[in-house]
Amino acid sequence: MSGCGGIDRSVHTLDELMTLLDAVFAGSRDRAGPDAAAWWDRFYGDPDQRAPFLTGGPVESLANWLDDGRLPSRGRALDLGCGTGRNAIHLAARGFSVDAVDLSPVAVQRARERAEQAGVAVDVRVADVFHTPWPAVSYDLVHDSGLFRHLPPHRRLSYLALL
Repeated sequence: MSGCGGIDRSVHTLDELMTLLDAVFAGSRDRAGPDAAAWWDRFYGDPDQRAPFLTGGPVESLANWLDDGRLPSRGRALDLGCGTGRNAIHLAARGFSVDAVDLSPVAVQRARERAEQAGVAVDVRVADVFHTPWPAVSYDLVHDSGLFRHLPPHRRLSYLALL
C-alpha cells in the first residue's frame, strides 16, 4: 500500500519499518534516510562551512577524560561518525590503534588526509553503522561525539544495541 508523498507504507519486517521511518525523517534536522550521505558530503565539502569540529582539535571531554585517567590510556579504539578525524587522530597520537568510520566519503577523505599530515595511522572507512558487517574484534574504547544526536529517534535504540 502506498502512502502520501510516494512513500511505500507496506511493512512486513523490522527492516522495512526502519526504512519507512528513515523516509519520514529524510531531510529533517536528523540528517537520516537514503540521502544522508549526500547531505553530509555537501556539508563537509562546503569550503565556507565554519563548524568548530571541522578543523579543531579533539572534543574537550575526550581529551580531558584521557588526561585524568577516566578512559584507558592505550588499546584499540573505534571512532563512530568520525567526520574529518579530529578525535581519531588524537587517539592515534596518544598511542591507540584506531578504526574510524563515517557515512560521508568526503569526510573520510579529509580524515585520511589529516591523519597523514599528523603522521598517525588511522584506519578510516566509509560505513553506515547499521549496514556494515562488523569484524569480530573488541575495542577498549568506543567514541561517538556526534553520531547519536544526528540519528532519528527510531534508530537510537538499535544504535545503542549495536554498541
